[in-house]
Amino acid sequence: MDLGKGGFGLSGPVFPIIRASVLAPFDQTVAPSSPFSRIFRGRDPAFWHGSVDSFVCLDGWRAVPMTFAKVDTQVDFPALERGILKHWQDTDAFETLRKQNANGPKWSFLDGPITANNPMGVHHAWGRTYKDAFQRYHAMCGCHLRYQNGFDCQGLWVEVEVEKELKLRSKRDIENLVEGDKFASIDKFVNLCKERVNRFAKVQTEQSIRLGYWMDWDKEEDWAKNPDDRRSYFTMSEVNNTTIWSFLKKCHERGLVFRGYDAMPWCPRCSVGLSQMEMAEGYQMVAHRALFVKFALRNEENAFLLAWTTTPWTLP
Repeated sequence: MDLGKGGFGLSGPVFPIIRASVLAPFDQTVAPSSPFSRIFRGRDPAFWHGSVDSFVCLDGWRAVPMTFAKVDTQVDFPALERGILKHWQDTDAFETLRKQNANGPKWSFLDGPITANNPMGVHHAWGRTYKDAFQRYHAMCGCHLRYQNGFDCQGLWVEVEVEKELKLRSKRDIENLVEGDKFASIDKFVNLCKERVNRFAKVQTEQSIRLGYWMDWDKEEDWAKNPDDRRSYFTMSEVNNTTIWSFLKKCHERGLVFRGYDAMPWCPRCSVGLSQMEMAEGYQMVAHRALFVKFALRNEENAFLLAWTTTPWTLP
């Protein structure tokens, strides 16, 4: 047994803590309250020898074996996790922490919203674990946090999933959901998209709570409220949309909005430009013919710039 500055180092299994009461000479019992210095009485730690179960002192001292509760080799980790969640709920741990840090320095964390379109995937849980770790660290530092979750409610993927549910073949079919009324059809489709978002926002909330992610989550009574009045923020809320339109109006008034042209990925089926994420979701490796072009330099004979591209329409 080697006694180092940081505690006990054993040649066998690691022994986390040894209390003063476990060491005693053959003819003397040392009280648990005895200072650690009395246990060794100035002796060189090198005289200790033995294993975790039985320490023997070479000069007449002995160590009383310590007993531990049996560790089950078949651990039910989900049951342990549910036990921790129940403990947090029974002790109101989250709200207690918020009250404790209410007057602390503010640490602002704006949750990048998860798209409420399907149940969470493993990649969502991974990212949310990182977010939770950062917030817990700053909470332990005494910081005041808002703990507001966010849901992304708009985007092509929400529309596509609703189209699948309705078995629509094209975007034009959306305009015929209400026979003879194009605008009522679009209104119906938009509301169906919102219903899907509400449904999966609730599912993702339950999953996040099960994950152990601490946020000011919406309770059962909150789901009957408008998105503007819930605990989490929703990008489909009226406040969010009117704010965006107000911002665009100000940009237009200052001459910052103009009509122009841009080369971008386009989906002919959905009649919309594709974002980088939407491109990556359906990406396939295909072979393209490459084009090489020589551009002659001015005032220099037999000097060229060689250009290579798989998108010839971008050439001047």
